[in-house]
Amino acid sequence: AGFSLFTDGLYNNDFSIRTMYNLHFVMALIIIFGGLGFTVIEDIFSPKNIMTRLKQPWRKWEIGTKMAVYGTFWLIVIGTVGFMILEFDQLTDRNIVDAFITSMFQSVTTRTAGFNTMDFGSLQTATIIMCFGLMFIGTAPGSTGGGLKITTCVLIVISSIANIRRQE
Repeated sequence: AGFSLFTDGLYNNDFSIRTMYNLHFVMALIIIFGGLGFTVIEDIFSPKNIMTRLKQPWRKWEIGTKMAVYGTFWLIVIGTVGFMILEFDQLTDRNIVDAFITSMFQSVTTRTAGFNTMDFGSLQTATIIMCFGLMFIGTAPGSTGGGLKITTCVLIVISSIANIRRQE
């Protein structure tokens, strides 16, 4: 993933792809669904499960689905806020909505797709370390992305918290 027809990726100036924020938002949604995994998408969106939840609203998602969806949400939030804070200087030429979409797109694509709409050559060291962390965690099991996997990371965090509290 992350292959682009342009030498600078999506940061290319020739076709103004860098400023096509609607395209970035749609690509981010597609990447998120690809990173959730097939079993998670089936659990959430299969007609059978949707009908069952309409008849039995107490029926919850499977545990793997919960970990993948909530883990993805929090990684996107942390990455977006991280990009907005750490790369504030690169985002000053945009309004707040465009800066948010650019930060969200970078947060999403760093974990799985590898595209860039920011100048990665001038990123701060802290931002690069954050990108390494997002890349290391990656996506959900059974998805189109790589990494350690969100569920593994969530289990490590929950286990660490339980261990600190001296719980089993």
